[in-house]
Amino acid sequence: MDIDSLFKAPAPVSGKKKRKLPSAPSDADDYESVASKRVRTEDDGPVDDEDDRFLHGDGLSEEQRRIYQIVDAGEEIPEKVDIIQLKKTVLRFEKAVNKNQELRTRFPDNPTKFMESEADLDEEIKAMLTLSSVPELYPHLVTLGTVATTLSLIVHENTDICIATIELLNELTDEDVVAEAVTDESEEGMKVFVQALVENQIFELLVDNLGRLNEEQPEDKQGVFNTLGIIENIISVHTSFAEAVVTNTSLLAYLLRRLSTPRVFDSNRQYSSELLSILLQNSRTNRTKLASPENGDGVDALLRVVATYRKRDPAEADEIEMLENVFDSLCLGLSESAVKKAFLDAEGVELMLLVVREKKMGRMRAMKVLNHALQLTAAIEVGSSDGERKDDPTIPLQIATRFIEAAGLRTLFASFMHKGMKAYKKLYKEFSEAQEDEHIVSIIVSLFKYLSASDTSTAPLRLRLLSKFTEEGFEKVDRLVEMFFAYDQRVAISDRKRQAEERADELDEEDEDEKYLRRLDAGLFVLQLVALILARACCDQSQSDESRTGIVQRSRILLDRGGYSFAKVAEILKEYGQNLGDSADENNEERKEILALTDSVCSLDEEAVNG
Repeated sequence: MDIDSLFKAPAPVSGKKKRKLPSAPSDADDYESVASKRVRTEDDGPVDDEDDRFLHGDGLSEEQRRIYQIVDAGEEIPEKVDIIQLKKTVLRFEKAVNKNQELRTRFPDNPTKFMESEADLDEEIKAMLTLSSVPELYPHLVTLGTVATTLSLIVHENTDICIATIELLNELTDEDVVAEAVTDESEEGMKVFVQALVENQIFELLVDNLGRLNEEQPEDKQGVFNTLGIIENIISVHTSFAEAVVTNTSLLAYLLRRLSTPRVFDSNRQYSSELLSILLQNSRTNRTKLASPENGDGVDALLRVVATYRKRDPAEADEIEMLENVFDSLCLGLSESAVKKAFLDAEGVELMLLVVREKKMGRMRAMKVLNHALQLTAAIEVGSSDGERKDDPTIPLQIATRFIEAAGLRTLFASFMHKGMKAYKKLYKEFSEAQEDEHIVSIIVSLFKYLSASDTSTAPLRLRLLSKFTEEGFEKVDRLVEMFFAYDQRVAISDRKRQAEERADELDEEDEDEKYLRRLDAGLFVLQLVALILARACCDQSQSDESRTGIVQRSRILLDRGGYSFAKVAEILKEYGQNLGDSADENNEERKEILALTDSVCSLDEEAVNG
C-alpha cells in the first residue's frame, strides 16, 4: 500500500470528473508530512520524548494504523452524509483548528510542539471534503460558523494548510456538485454558502494569498490553479460576483500580469486567460477597467501575448485555447470606447493586420478583432449611471482611418477574394469560411459608414475604398454578386427545411421574430451586408461617373445571369433597414439612410429599362 496516500490524498467525495492541473506533483518518492515539511529545519534538533508518539516501529501514527485496520476489516464509508455526520465532521474540524492555533500561540518558536496538531488539522481538512456530496446541507455550515473558520486558514502560517484549505473550497464550490445532486435544495444550499463566502471576503483573501504562492513549487502551483477554480465556481453561481471580485481586489491586474509575463506555457496561464474572459463577459465595468492604468494597461498586455504568436502557432490544445481566450477578451473589451482608444494607441490595428498577413492560426481571430474594433460603440457620459450611454463614432472613425493608412485595404480585399486561402483551409481544419465572410463584409460596411464623402479628411479614404471595386476587371464586384447568390440560396434552403418540418408536425409554427432570427443565423445577416456593400458601390456619387457606371453595368449583367435583378438587392436591403434599432424610434438616422439607399437601388433597374 502507498502510505503517503493515506495521509496526503483527499478522500473520494463524489466521483465527478473534475478539472485537474496536468502533471500534478507526486510525493511518493519523498515521503514527508504535509504539515511538517515547511516548518522543520536543520536547527530544530531531535524530536523529544513528548513527540515520540509520532513515531512507531512500523512508521505509522495511531490514526494511520486505525485507517489500515478499517480497510482490513472491510468497513465501508457511509454512502450519504446526513446532518448528524456533518456536525460531527465540523466539530472535529473546529477542534483541530483551535488546538493548532493554541499550540502555535504557546510555542511560536518551537515547531515540534505544534507539528502533530498541524498533521491532525490537515487530516480534518481532508475529511471535510466528504461534505461536497451534500450541498443541500451547506446552509448548516453557515449557521455553525464554519465558513469564517475555513477562510481563516487561507492565511495560515503553514502554506500547506493554506493549500489544503483552498483545495477544500474548490471542491465544495464546484458547480458539478449541484449538477450531480439535481435538486432545488442543493442549488439553494450552494447559493447560501457562496453568499456567505463572499460576505466573509473570500475574494480578498484568495487574491492577496496569490502573492505568497511560489509556482516554482508544484504544491503552490496547484494552489494557484485551485484558487482560480474557486473564483470561477463562485461566478458561475451568480455572474454579479464577477464585478465584485474585480472591484474589490487586484485580480484583473494579476491575471493580465500572469498572461503577459514571458514563461513556458502551463495550465495556470491558460486558466488565467479563461478566467479573464469570464470576468469580461457580463460586466461593462470590468471591460472598461481593462484600459485602466491601475491594471498596467491590460490592452497592451493582451496585444503582447498575441504578438508572440504572429509567426508561430500554439504547440498544444490548451495553448490554442489560451490564445483564443486572449482574442475573445480583446473582442469583449472592444465594446467599450476606452478600450478602443487604448487599442488604437497601442497600435492594435497594425498588429492585427500583421497577424492576418502571416496566415498563422491567429489570423482568423485577428480578423474578428478588427471587426469588433470597427463596430460602433457607446460611451458613458461623465457622471451618468451605468445605463446612460450615447453613441460615440469618433473612436471607430480613427480606427477606420488608421486601418486604411496601415495598408489594411490590401490585406482585407486579398482575404475577401480568398487569395492564398486554399492551403490555409487545408492546414487549419477549424477555419470557418462563413465566419470569415461575416467579419470581412462587416469591416467593409463599417469603413463605408465612417468614411464620409462630405468630410474633406475622409473623402479621399472613401475613394480608395470605392476604387477597390473597379480593380482587376471588377473582380470584387464579381465576388460580391457570387456571395449574394450563395447566401440567398442558404437562406432559401433553411426556409424550405423549416417549412417541411412544420408540415410534418415536427416543429411548431414560428413567430415572426423567431423566423427572422433563424434566417439571420442561416446566412441572412451576411446577405444583408453584401447587399448593402453592393448598393453603396453602385450608388455612391462621390466616385467618377465612369467608375460608378462600370460597377452598375457589371453588377446588372451578373445578377441577370443568375436570374436576379437589383429589385432583389433592394428587397434584402429594405428588410435590413426596417430591422435596424428600435422599430418605434422614428428618428433613427441610419434606418432612414438605408431605406433611402433602397430607393436608389430600385431605380437602377429603371435606368436599364430607360437605357
